[in-house]
Amino acid sequence: MEFAYNGSGREIFIYQRYYNGYLQTPYKTETFSFTWYWQNDNREGLVLKYGSNDFIYFDDVWVRNDYLSGVFDGVKSTFTNSVILN
Repeated sequence: MEFAYNGSGREIFIYQRYYNGYLQTPYKTETFSFTWYWQNDNREGLVLKYGSNDFIYFDDVWVRNDYLSGVFDGVKSTFTNSVILN
């Protein structure tokens, strides 16, 4: 997921297979654009809008440097900057 300061964002899915213990070259990538805003002034929840009536809620948000966690559409989730994982 990518969040821009201007309230835009992208959700990116990269599909790869493992073969003989190694991650293969991606065979498919999907990108979905959204706009986002804080639910309230406490900044503990995000609303992601994908279309006219297509919303996902990200509750109990915790943001630190390259780390984002919370309850994403009902599922406890953690996101990190992929660059720091390598």
